[in-house]
Amino acid sequence: MPQKPLYSLTAFWLIVVLYVLLFMNGKEWLKQDALRHDMTSYYAYLPAVFIEDDITLNSDSARKNMYYWWSVESPQRPGRIIRMSMGVSYLHLPFFLMAHATAKPLGHATDGANAHYFFFIILGSMFYGLAGLWLLRKLLLMYHSDKVTAITLVLIAAGTNLLYYTLSEGPMSHVYNFFLIICLLYLTIKWHQKPAIGNTVLLGLVMGTITLARPLNVLLALLPVLYNVHSKDSLLQKLQLVKTRWYLVLLVCACAFLALLPQLLYWKYMSGKWMFYTYGEEGFFFTKSQVLNGLFSYRKGWWLYTPVMALATAGLFVIKKYSKEWALGLWVMLPIFVWCVYSWWSWWYGGSFGSRPMIDIYGAMALPLASLFTWALQRKWTGATFLVLGAFFVYLNGFQTWQYKKSLIHWDSMSKAVYWKVFLSKKWPDDYGDLLKHPDYEKAIKGQKEY
Repeated sequence: MPQKPLYSLTAFWLIVVLYVLLFMNGKEWLKQDALRHDMTSYYAYLPAVFIEDDITLNSDSARKNMYYWWSVESPQRPGRIIRMSMGVSYLHLPFFLMAHATAKPLGHATDGANAHYFFFIILGSMFYGLAGLWLLRKLLLMYHSDKVTAITLVLIAAGTNLLYYTLSEGPMSHVYNFFLIICLLYLTIKWHQKPAIGNTVLLGLVMGTITLARPLNVLLALLPVLYNVHSKDSLLQKLQLVKTRWYLVLLVCACAFLALLPQLLYWKYMSGKWMFYTYGEEGFFFTKSQVLNGLFSYRKGWWLYTPVMALATAGLFVIKKYSKEWALGLWVMLPIFVWCVYSWWSWWYGGSFGSRPMIDIYGAMALPLASLFTWALQRKWTGATFLVLGAFFVYLNGFQTWQYKKSLIHWDSMSKAVYWKVFLSKKWPDDYGDLLKHPDYEKAIKGQKEY
């Protein structure tokens, strides 16, 4: 009788307890700005359709609501176009409907903009974060031991800024993308094991929703495309699979398009164009990608503020030993993804904790992270070293999350001097304000240096 994977199961339920306790203690839904900035735009489609009955946001009541201001003027008709695409709202939908159905019976206004609605939306963020971790556990157990899976789950859940962006700013897009991309990985395996209609439809719908939730994440399609390509023979086998199952490949594309279709129809109705760019002057500078700043800077360096991901990246050098099916896809996808992410005009992504766009791919990065620990635990000294490092990184992430919530870590103006003055400290430096380096957003949006 096979032994139950108790270590990873225990780790998962401890994470659930941690998340629920932090959720209840934080009470983010009671804050007046529980949904703010980008969050309001991801959410806006639902009250616009189900409450205002006005997708143009042109009614008097819509103009008074929070989500109205995070939108752009329509060139086609009176009203405004919601800035963000609607992928995240797909995942908000069941929790919004629960909130809407219970608001009036429980004595709350049915305006979509009060603590009752915020509670359900933020609850949904935690649900998708935990669901992603549950599915990630199942995926990792296909390749790694129960103990390594447990370690990896704890590092991803408690040792990265996924923790903050699940429980403090959950209605941002990142935890939803984290969940969707893990679904993509899992469905990729299932499709290659059994390329049936059901798996095909789900794979396409998930890929389309990933693209709609954050368009740059279309790059994650490289993972299923390159899955299990690790030699000349495996490449030929992959091409043969596509040749014999071409109709399923077309069905994947059709289902992905189906997920995108509501957005295309919305843009066409509101702008007269099938594709409408809502970001105005904001854009990418691909020839000026700030990769080094994105990885190492004191402002938002990915590897500085989330050193667990430096370990995960190092794991790419041993991943072929333990999960070779994913090696080529990750080696191809990650550099392209990093280059594109840090080509955005505001490579630090405004006010945020760490490098938030990278959270989306933490499910994929869990594969090389687990590979690194599988390799390290084969020797006592490397195993002990990496376990101590991992434990310290979990502590550091928890402490810096607290610092960020208290503004000891500044939202967009950290410098080397400030970082080391507040490192593992609860005290405010007397010269804190003088040591900050404030970026010039007007210069950055033109592709110029922001200092």
